[in-house]
Amino acid sequence: ISSMGDESYTAIKEGEFDRLSDILIMEDATNRFTMSCRRILNRHGSKETKYVGPLYYLVEELENIGDEYKYVCQYFIKHKKIPQKSLELYQATNKLFKIYSELFYKFSFNEAAKISEERKRIVDLATDLIDKSKGADTYMLHQIIIITQKIFNQVGPLFSLQIDHS
Repeated sequence: ISSMGDESYTAIKEGEFDRLSDILIMEDATNRFTMSCRRILNRHGSKETKYVGPLYYLVEELENIGDEYKYVCQYFIKHKKIPQKSLELYQATNKLFKIYSELFYKFSFNEAAKISEERKRIVDLATDLIDKSKGADTYMLHQIIIITQKIFNQVGPLFSLQIDHS
């Protein structure tokens, strides 16, 4: 998913919109991987039963984030234009996903707070730009808000996974 974000950002920034079709293949791989993870959780659970629900939700939402990146690629394969400010927010969204990924493997309350702060900043900026925009820019800003919200929504289940570790 991180690669989808990075590679789609680079392709859009460089105006190489044909590369976005290749990135869509990554989303298919993400679907297969998350389906396998959910199947494992359903069949075998976790060492701690109480973690199955949050882990399942995290996997499900990761798949949904991959879908949102797919929608961005599909849109820009057709429309091939994005204003610079939206592209900058897209990059910020990708960086937010990287912070989340690191948080998953090494939980820190400070890093979780950073996700919350950055989410608010991105959503506020995107909302302001939506008020002033139309067309492709509006679509990209909408997607940025959705992806940002989905990343932030993953922090809650991470908290529940950390309860016994604190």
